[in-house]
Order: sequence, then C-alpha cells, then structure tokens
Amino acid sequence: QMPETELHKAARDGNLDEIQGLIADGVNINEKGAQGRTALHRALGGGFVECAALLIEKGADPNQSDSLKRTSLHWAAMGPPPGNVECCALIFAKGDGEVMLTKTTKSGSTPLHSAAGTNRPEVVKFLVEKGADQQAKDEDQLTAFDLAKKNLYSEVLTHLTPPGKAAADGGGGCCTLQ
Repeated sequence: QMPETELHKAARDGNLDEIQGLIADGVNINEKGAQGRTALHRALGGGFVECAALLIEKGADPNQSDSLKRTSLHWAAMGPPPGNVECCALIFAKGDGEVMLTKTTKSGSTPLHSAAGTNRPEVVKFLVEKGADQQAKDEDQLTAFDLAKKNLYSEVLTHLTPPGKAAADGGGGCCTLQ
C-alpha cells in the first residue's frame, strides 16, 4: 500500500500553487498512492477542476484506474459541486470518457452508479445526457435508479428512468401503474 505523496495531498486539498511547485520540482505526476489513486483522482474527487486541468496539461493520464477499478470519471462523478460536472466534462474532453462511461469498479458500479449513490443530481443529468446505461446493475443487482431510491435522493431520481421502463412507453412518468 503506497502512501500519499505531497502531490496527492496538494491535489486532495485543491492547492493549485503547491501542485505547480511540485510539478516544477519534477515529481512523478502519475505516481500511485493509497488504493492506487493518482493525484488526478484526488483532484477530481474534490471537484477541483483547475487542479485537474493543470495535472492533465502537465502529463497526468486521465485514463488510469485505481486498485478498486475506479476510473477518473468515477472520481469526478463523486466529487462535490460546484466543480463536479466540469470535472466530468474535462474527462470527456481529455480522456476516453465514452469508454469510462461503461467501466465498472470491483463492486460493479458504473460512474452513473457512483453519482447516483453519492447524491450528485447534476452529474447524473450530465452522464445520462452523455448516454450512460441506466439499466446497468452493480454487484447487488441495483441500477443507479435503485440506489437513488434506496437512499431517498429525490432530486437524483428526477433525472433517471425506473428500471424496466423503456423510453418506448413514452417515458410515462413516475406515476404510471404497473
């Protein structure tokens, strides 16, 4: 288990000046810390879009996953507002966002699961618009909708279609009786 580097800590704290200084000192920008996370993962997880953009510009690989198979998009999807949607957009702009959209963690979670399970409605909306598969199930056989419903994340639910409700029925809304 690798300890966190100074770069990881600066990224986690959103400390842009510190990140710039460390990069200038020649640190390994893609070094893995705890759970195989990169400094970019830490910046994305904090919703620090400027830090994340700088790291990518200086050579951080947005297509790296950590040891739990969380991608940069998973990390960005769990980040706090207001920066989280911009962080997700950054990954689509600079990395294989379309590929990451379908990638699952060790527990079977897609980035949509990550966003829905951490109550990030603005990210859920963004990922759905990008074509995230709402029918995907995690290891507990739950969809993103199921996760949001279980946790009573009502705003997240407004951006998701209940499982088994194909768009073919005109999206009948929440109140169609089965």
